Amino acid sequence: MYATSNADTTVSRLVFAGLLKYDDKNQLTGELAKDYSVDANGITYTVHLRPNLTWQDGQPLTSADVLYTYQTIQNPDAQSPLQNSWKGVIVSAPDPQTVVFKAAQSPGSLPA
Repeated sequence: MYATSNADTTVSRLVFAGLLKYDDKNQLTGELAKDYSVDANGITYTVHLRPNLTWQDGQPLTSADVLYTYQTIQNPDAQSPLQNSWKGVIVSAPDPQTVVFKAAQSPGSLPA
């Protein structure tokens, strides 16, 4: 949420897991995500979490936790450097294992 330099990003990747990551063939694959899909318009991304994810204290990690993270990034009071990248994206958690990201525009209609 606050990593701005290469060093920050490297440490963040070592300490925190992401929903997705790139494998050794530079293909996007799940880390916390079991799978993901993108609708035909490229606007809605649906991510299904791996079953039985837990925090370090053994408490379940659910889509509500993922939603909280992105809502915090989007909150101007949090002053996350990622906030502008997430403006207009609607994030929802329709069930404990699913996170849905809906972009305000399709990728082809975004300004250059």
